Amino acid sequence: MDNDNTKDHVHKIEKDGVLNNQVGPEKEKNILRLQKKNSLIENNQIAAFFHNVLMKTMDKYTWIRSMILFTFLAFFIGNNLGIFLWLFVLITVYLMVYRVIRFWVNRMALYLYEFCYFGILSLVLFLVFFPQSKFFWYSAYACNSGVMSIAVVFLSNQAAFNSTDHLISAWLHCMPLITCWAIRWKHYLYEASALERLSWNLIDMPTESFTPFSLELMLEIIYPTIYWAIWAALYVLLFFVYSKEYIQNPKYQSAYNDFIKQISGNEIAMKVFGDPLEKTEQKYLAYHFCSFFASLPIALTCYYSFIINTTYVVVLILFLIWNAGTKTSKAQAKKDHLLETLMKEKEDNYYKNQ
Repeated sequence: MDNDNTKDHVHKIEKDGVLNNQVGPEKEKNILRLQKKNSLIENNQIAAFFHNVLMKTMDKYTWIRSMILFTFLAFFIGNNLGIFLWLFVLITVYLMVYRVIRFWVNRMALYLYEFCYFGILSLVLFLVFFPQSKFFWYSAYACNSGVMSIAVVFLSNQAAFNSTDHLISAWLHCMPLITCWAIRWKHYLYEASALERLSWNLIDMPTESFTPFSLELMLEIIYPTIYWAIWAALYVLLFFVYSKEYIQNPKYQSAYNDFIKQISGNEIAMKVFGDPLEKTEQKYLAYHFCSFFASLPIALTCYYSFIINTTYVVVLILFLIWNAGTKTSKAQAKKDHLLETLMKEKEDNYYKNQ
């Protein structure tokens, strides 16, 4: 976006009174925020349409769509695994297409290179194209039951039924875990007659006990690691090479730049990673690999224990619900405080003018 259009937009906002009562750093910060948020919308009619029509309509009816969606999913996961798996694939594709559009409009498309999107892709590829592949099954299970599931806590996801973004994030990090759980323990969850009618020709998953140093255990570690390495290679090529100009542009947001900011503002992180501006690419990939590898024991434990796997799924679902309630309460308290402050100022101004 050119500077003249940006200045005209900010001038219009000031004229309308949005920034009139702000001064100094606060005003400059909000001007930059408005420039960053609206620049693409102002200069691209397609982006403007998506922002003003599609996204607002989707947000308006988020609650009712979410209730219908999860009612269907809860019914079919308990009654028909085949339909549940098809719903998972179709809804995942639908949500990812919508997220690509939303992130493109908001200049956040660089987040789409992150591993969580590659992780959920492994499960979709396994179900649709490679249902007999050990490589995709072990990769999908380890990724979605390991590093992606613990991201529910670290990224503070929430089951906020009134927010499209929050629900997509919760779906991305938690629904693949539930799907892998249903596939892994299908012989425990469904009757044999129901599995015989299953339209998915899934790989046989015997419920053998944990055996140290067995071939299967080695494959359960090696295959996901290879899958992570493929993502890392693509990330270097697509993010650090192809998208280099966007990374350096402050109008565009990315997890990589968030990583730099988090290190810069944390003394402990500075001691661990050192200067965030030196060898940042290597440090970022090392951080990803450590997170991935540290979560493998969680995935492997869940893979060999139905009780632990089920408990883990329930705990994460409860966390999503609890976090949504906590965030809603805090937001409401903040609104009440703001309203109380405005009413008090209005009352004080009234008595001053008497």
